[in-house]
Amino acid sequence: MDNYKLNIEKPDPSKIYESQINDLKNRVRSTAKINLSESDKLGLEKAARGFEAIFMNMMFKEIRNAQLDDESDEGFGSDILMDYSYLMLTDKISSTGKGIGIAEQVYKFFTNEEIPTKNIIEKTIPTEPLQIITTNSSKPINSKVVETNNEIGGTFFDRVKQRLNQFDDIISQASDKYNLDKTLIKSVITAESAGQVNAKSIAGAKGLMQLMDGTARDLGVTNSFDPEENIMGGARYLRQMLDKFNNDTNLALAAYNAGPGNVEKYNGIPPFKETENYVRKVNKYLNQF
Repeated sequence: MDNYKLNIEKPDPSKIYESQINDLKNRVRSTAKINLSESDKLGLEKAARGFEAIFMNMMFKEIRNAQLDDESDEGFGSDILMDYSYLMLTDKISSTGKGIGIAEQVYKFFTNEEIPTKNIIEKTIPTEPLQIITTNSSKPINSKVVETNNEIGGTFFDRVKQRLNQFDDIISQASDKYNLDKTLIKSVITAESAGQVNAKSIAGAKGLMQLMDGTARDLGVTNSFDPEENIMGGARYLRQMLDKFNNDTNLALAAYNAGPGNVEKYNGIPPFKETENYVRKVNKYLNQF
């Protein structure tokens, strides 16, 4: 007995786990009786890649929000333009090759097959989505977008200034009517929309000065995508905020971004990263203008 050695192989936990997972997958497939046609597989691939793109987009937003100072003169003039850029980027990544692996795993789970490999899409990702209305007309602008291809190069600020040149008369009228510095109006437009007439945020803010529908109605604005109505309405609201907060520009800007209620609640600029960045950006543009 002394020379007898009992040799029992200890189970590998990782193999047991892998076996259980595979068994569960097989049972799910068997229970669901999945029998996908080629058309079904194409739809599943599209859905899986779309899910992956959404996941990456959320991840990029979290990374951006975690940064304390993420803007430069070459960046975007508003969060909605940055969001659009991220959406285009993540869509391209997830639609190239096998993506980053999330879509591949989803597709393989339901089909037990490898996701088809897609060739790189030869399409330039816009660093700035251009939807610029090249008109000085005060008539309501329809959904049709007129694009211009004659923008000069240079920095982000150079391009914004060129866009704002076509609205200089309207900005001057708003400046005179509401006793506002023209550069303040231009700086707010730059921070809000980068001079994009048809800019629209996820929250529903519209136009050059990003007016919410409720605010626009209170200001008498019937078409937020009309440059004249939008600028005059936005300037009027900015004047109201300055009057409310004793001509304190920073508090007025904070109220424009986060609402006057939040400024009153915190007795100053609300401790919201978006609002703090917004006030800083507008002040920087004021210096540049």
